[in-house]
Amino acid sequence: MLKKKLTKTLTLKNVCAIPCKWKLTGVEDLPGEFSVSHTSDILKPTQEQVIQITFEAKEENKFEQQISLEVEDT
Repeated sequence: MLKKKLTKTLTLKNVCAIPCKWKLTGVEDLPGEFSVSHTSDILKPTQEQVIQITFEAKEENKFEQQISLEVEDT
């Protein structure tokens, strides 16, 4: 994967009748090889949000960082 990009897509959908707030935590601790398109937002009922997480290997390494999704109603 050296010098190559890999992008994964995560789709969040609010299936409830009320808005919900979401946030990715741990993103601030990710190394520079990772980028995240969106880290927080509010989803209206039935609304979807697409998040792209991109990894680009600059040198051989092993990563064990974690990110979490927190969701709450507004």
